Amino acid sequence: MTETRRPPDVDSASHLHREYRNGPCSPLKHALIRYDVPETRQLLESASAAGGDPARDVGILMAYVVVAKWTARKGEEKAVATAIQHLIQPSRAEPGMLLYEPHRDPENPCVFLFYEQYADKAAYDAHLASEHFQRLGLGDAIPRLESRDRGFYETWDA
Repeated sequence: MTETRRPPDVDSASHLHREYRNGPCSPLKHALIRYDVPETRQLLESASAAGGDPARDVGILMAYVVVAKWTARKGEEKAVATAIQHLIQPSRAEPGMLLYEPHRDPENPCVFLFYEQYADKAAYDAHLASEHFQRLGLGDAIPRLESRDRGFYETWDA
């Protein structure tokens, strides 16, 4: 049987919480869950009440994953960082966005890495088409880059 614990006091600034699942049948020990999305919360509670595996039943294990690496041109790293900072909140609020985590190389401030999880490819396409990504990503940050690499994956239940 799967045990699901919800972190206490989910606040509006907190987009992601870890759901810890125990049990020998579950290959995934930590699943990232958006508790601030009412539909997700309701589905998780229904799956749990029915004795199922909430994360698997809601489809968390089949996320569409994007790993992107942006390298800013010398002298443009501050402007790129500012654009990324402004992208975070609206991107995390998008329907279908499960995880949006930008990172910065501590040794090279020109290098940024994004780890993103979407409910499906359509959610990723909606992110690319969003007003904030068009304006801040394509319109501001990306023209300042030396290079942009992206990899596309699906979570794997091995």
